Amino acid sequence: MRRARAGSRSKRKGFALPRSRDASRLERVIANLLTNALKYSADDAPVTVRLTRRTGSIELDVIDRGIGIAPESLNRLFERYFRTAAGKAHASGLGLGLYIARLIAEAHGGESRSRAR
Repeated sequence: MRRARAGSRSKRKGFALPRSRDASRLERVIANLLTNALKYSADDAPVTVRLTRRTGSIELDVIDRGIGIAPESLNRLFERYFRTAAGKAHASGLGLGLYIARLIAEAHGGESRSRAR
């Protein structure tokens, strides 16, 4: 991954989760990540989903080439009600999807992270 930079148009959001957990809740994590990536990407822009098996866990990466996010906002993406100014101008929402995904991941012993490429 390249370092985060202003105006970056490729974002990675991901989770590392233990393997055996509540399937319906983990399904919600995946749905929230994909919904977010699709919402902030152009109709013809690719969204890549990568699942990697690690010892004792599974890592899920959702990579989009959406509207971009400033480096100073990256560490806030999973906060409750957080939305960037560009995000507010581009699409409606409450800023809860990634927050809920983070809570579920943490409840399952996982973690959330985001970085720009």
